[in-house]
Amino acid sequence: MTPAKKKTPHFLTSLGPDLGRVLLVANAWWHMDSYNLKNLDKFPGDFFHPQLFFSFFKSLPISPENLSLLFFSALTLTALGFLNPLGPFCTFIATAFIFGWRYNFGFFHWSDVIIPLSFLALTLAPYTGPLSMDYFFRRQQKRQALERQLFLFRFLMVYPFFAAGISKLRNTGWQWGQAENMKTILSFNYANFSQFLTPSARSFNDYILARPQLLSLGAYGVLALEVLSPLALWTRADRVLVPLLLLCHIGFMQVFGHDFLQFSLVLYVYWLPWEKGWVDSRAR
Repeated sequence: MTPAKKKTPHFLTSLGPDLGRVLLVANAWWHMDSYNLKNLDKFPGDFFHPQLFFSFFKSLPISPENLSLLFFSALTLTALGFLNPLGPFCTFIATAFIFGWRYNFGFFHWSDVIIPLSFLALTLAPYTGPLSMDYFFRRQQKRQALERQLFLFRFLMVYPFFAAGISKLRNTGWQWGQAENMKTILSFNYANFSQFLTPSARSFNDYILARPQLLSLGAYGVLALEVLSPLALWTRADRVLVPLLLLCHIGFMQVFGHDFLQFSLVLYVYWLPWEKGWVDSRAR
């Protein structure tokens, strides 16, 4: 009787999730440290009113100093890949609490909400590669866990694009891409957020606003790409859609400023075919 084939990950390809995890930690460390967490206690006492399932944060006796300690300790655990998924879970709680204190959960369209959601994905789909302490102590890896983690992060990247496309169609319809509508949107952004635009972004805005046909063509292309983006999750269209989404992403940052969706750029790492690195161990 032929023994069952055992699938094991190739060493180099199994480093993919570790690379993604380290980049997520570095991104969160750099961004959240810029908040200067110890200054959170300077907010008015009645400022913090978390809603819905975040409301339990209101009763947590956590000072800004302890919150900072919890956040950076959890990030360290996550970076080391130790006691997974405790580190990502504590990081998710800490970042959600920080955002609640800073944004008060009444602030919509957070460009950095991808940070806590990424650590929630690491919690729901725990998987670590050779560059983790858990791998060193246990050396247990399952392909299903890797595939689940990759799918969650890919979904996390695609969903905002798809939601944006559906929102445009619901509110404006296909007329959203008309040149006059786009001129209004870009002019409003330019007038109100020009301080966030780089000189090259300002030049690009001036260039595109002076060419209505090109502006409308680009707008309809973006809308179609957003609506079709979920196909990347379940079909081979990902080979075309994901590079186009990346170009679209870079274009958004160029038009609306460098701070627009920059935090989700890390998620493109998870679109590399890491799961295909699993090979038949008998073939080695």
